[in-house]
Amino acid sequence: IMHRLYLVKELGETARAVGYDDTIKELLPLLHRLSEDAEQVIRQASIEQIPDLVAVLLKDPTKADDTCLQVLQTHLLPLVAKRARDPNPTTRTAAVNALAQLAELTHHWQSMKDQIFTIVTTLAADEVEEEHVVEAAQLVFKCAHAFGHQMMIERCIPVIQTLSANPVFRVRKAIAAHLGSIAKQVGNEVAPSTLLPIFVTLAKDEIWGVRKACAESLVEMSEAVLPTHRENTLCSLFAGLADDPSRWVRTAAYQNLGRFIATFDHDAVSPRLLGYFTGMANPKRNAKLADGDLLMFCAFNFPGVLQTIGAERWPEVAEVYALLVKDLQWKVRRSLAHSLHAVAAILGPVLSERCLLPAFNLFYRDVEEVKVGVIPSMAEFFGALPMERRRALLPLAIEVAEEPDIWRYRKLLARQIAKFSQIYEVDDVVEVLVPIALRLCRDPVASVRKAAVGQIGSLIQHLDHGREQCIEGVCALALSSSCHDRKIFASMCESLVDQVDAELLEKHFLSHILNLASDRVPNVRFSMARVLAQKLAHQEKLEKHQLEIKAALKTLQLDNDSDVAFWAHFPTPPHVLYGGNSTGAFVSSQSNPSAVLSAVVSSSVSQQLPAAAAQQSTSAPSSTDERPQSAPPSTSCSSDPITELPASQKPSTSQSEPVAAVSTSQ
Repeated sequence: IMHRLYLVKELGETARAVGYDDTIKELLPLLHRLSEDAEQVIRQASIEQIPDLVAVLLKDPTKADDTCLQVLQTHLLPLVAKRARDPNPTTRTAAVNALAQLAELTHHWQSMKDQIFTIVTTLAADEVEEEHVVEAAQLVFKCAHAFGHQMMIERCIPVIQTLSANPVFRVRKAIAAHLGSIAKQVGNEVAPSTLLPIFVTLAKDEIWGVRKACAESLVEMSEAVLPTHRENTLCSLFAGLADDPSRWVRTAAYQNLGRFIATFDHDAVSPRLLGYFTGMANPKRNAKLADGDLLMFCAFNFPGVLQTIGAERWPEVAEVYALLVKDLQWKVRRSLAHSLHAVAAILGPVLSERCLLPAFNLFYRDVEEVKVGVIPSMAEFFGALPMERRRALLPLAIEVAEEPDIWRYRKLLARQIAKFSQIYEVDDVVEVLVPIALRLCRDPVASVRKAAVGQIGSLIQHLDHGREQCIEGVCALALSSSCHDRKIFASMCESLVDQVDAELLEKHFLSHILNLASDRVPNVRFSMARVLAQKLAHQEKLEKHQLEIKAALKTLQLDNDSDVAFWAHFPTPPHVLYGGNSTGAFVSSQSNPSAVLSAVVSSSVSQQLPAAAAQQSTSAPSSTDERPQSAPPSTSCSSDPITELPASQKPSTSQSEPVAAVSTSQ
């Protein structure tokens, strides 16, 4: 079974390798047999491969015509429709997903959409198996985009209206869960008169699971209707869901409240609706809010709500923010820490200094899980403050750069060097930020160095005067007796080439780049080979130096070190040029793809993988495949002092960087 399953899952890749004709001749008959297999996993896998096969058939512009359409309608679509009634639920789910993908792939053929819609209505009319009706409800949603606006209005909405009154609650629940998305598809001219009444009815359904589904799709429905319906109908509807007798419905409503508010205009958020949101931060005031996780949702959605109501209504939510900042749950504080810079951008310098700076100080001295939230956006937060306050906070950047134990802090700071240089005066940049940048470029941790060297070009370019100190520090690396320093300079060159203008590059750095192309250490030459081949060989701004650049590149292409020579030949990185290594890539490199087809066919008949096919499917590419195989450099600098991280700086599985959403779409 495992051998057959492996080959079935490679049918799509095989089809891409052998093309249209062999797919029709060899793979489709095989697919029919596999879809009737006694093993459920084989049937499921065969159905999952059908969209890939259809994509292959449609890819050939000379044959993607009526003949292809006939193959789809007479062979593949009936096969998928049959599996939509499979006794196994997993196989049925795979068939529903395949139908949705086929609808998207063939949306330009109306006859295909008509046939898929017939499958939907047939499933919806099934009075024996309620699972089929549920699948019909799911298909309407999944195929909505492919069916198109007009077909949804004329043919799908009547089906939705019928299904919404189905006695089986799971059908109504499926409709409620997707009604908002369907409303967005048909638009705000049609949805308020056709789908909104259905939504209101389902939100008052006797089954709490249906009402919960409405609470979860409330945001999408709000995005699909006009402001008047949002302010009148949906606000009242939310109030009912927020006071629902079921705890699960209430929780779902409050979890989506922040995103619901974010769909309003600035002045349309009523004090009552905003009061529901602020009440989440103090569950003791509301006995129905027993779920402590609601504080997480309140903190997570706070920036989006504030952006919606505007800075002038800050007094209405300031108390809530103060409560959240001091909440006992570090996850709540962590969410606020990650979004602090976004809140500061909304409030402006004065309010940020008065109301948010204390929060920053608390988060910065908090536990590691919270502190890691404010460091990635220090530059943006500092930039939202008055200049005098920014200068007072600059020593914190030095403190982070000198952090001895947690290297991730240094890495997060290194990524912001260019941003810091834009919010401070030149003297501060030269005296404080340039030494920090050069220090981080020579950090003992490679990940920190990589982040820092990528910022050097922008830093130099931004300094209109006073850049000499930074340039001198960079060039000192190129002239250093340490191969590690020279290799750091080579890594810097990638950002220098992209980020500084031609005059600076030519005047200060090009000579060092060309000199290091003949460095005695292979690792340095390896890095310069990548820079010359991928960055400098076709730079228009260095056109008058192309002869020197190509001469250096030619020397590297003949280098004794195989890795250096390999990279010097490729203006495009090999992993981009060739992509991932898959069976499809292997098949495409063979002179006789029909051998693979034979292996697949024989496997389906004998239910065993032939030894010859096994040997072929697991062997390396043949000698006729002349693509070079990339490998990491085999040589290294001698006496490398950066071979092992201190135990305190090794990555910890508990250290993560959660991302808090800050847009109004939360």
